[in-house]
Amino acid sequence: MGPVGRVGMLMAALVLSTGCTRMVDGTVVPAQGLAPRPLTGQTVEKVLPDVDELSEILGQLKPDEYLAPISGGIEELPDGLATEADASPHACVGVVASMQRSTYESAGVTDVAIEHWEGDEPGGAVLAAEAGVLALPSVADANALFDEFARQWQDCEGRTVTLVKGEVRGGFFTDTITQVRAEGAVLAADVEFGHTIEGPSSPVSRALGVRANCLVEVEVTFYGNPSGRSPGKADTESSAIDIARLMMDRISELC
Repeated sequence: MGPVGRVGMLMAALVLSTGCTRMVDGTVVPAQGLAPRPLTGQTVEKVLPDVDELSEILGQLKPDEYLAPISGGIEELPDGLATEADASPHACVGVVASMQRSTYESAGVTDVAIEHWEGDEPGGAVLAAEAGVLALPSVADANALFDEFARQWQDCEGRTVTLVKGEVRGGFFTDTITQVRAEGAVLAADVEFGHTIEGPSSPVSRALGVRANCLVEVEVTFYGNPSGRSPGKADTESSAIDIARLMMDRISELC
């Protein structure tokens, strides 16, 4: 769920394994003796976790009743943060908002699939979650794009992205990026979703992974006031990474 979707949810709430690839000196390469079969078409949708798998990591969830699953080509990706006039600095939008069309428009993406969930556990810490997968023409294309994103995410460490498209309560919503880190073939970052004038803020966990010809994206939004809420199985440091790895393992099984 990107910042725009998060605004609606928060306002409502508040008012590497064997298979396709292996790691060599931190670089993802085909597993020895295997020629990964690029994932395409409806097979890409099979990479997405189901609600039971996610609930094992985050606590009880249910499909988002307002955001329908997405599948198809790059034209299906959300494009609400397309320019500097929508979010600034725009170069960091890919860190704070998953699966944005402007992030991938020059990457040659062939297929995409996205699904959204919302917290369904009384007193639970998780507000919402989003998982997405994008297929590129080749393993080399996916690795090159992942390397490019790794540099961008590091450059955005400590930056605050302001959603300048619309004024809300006399100010603008913001996403502050911290703790950008690499966990093997997964990039992770912590994002604090807030407002230029008033609170509250909410922690968001982001993860981006690469496997075979695919990139996977995960975004988990937590409630801003943890008082009286049980984190349960969810963890702001590791949950998004765990979901990304789950999807990456699924890619290994499929290709």
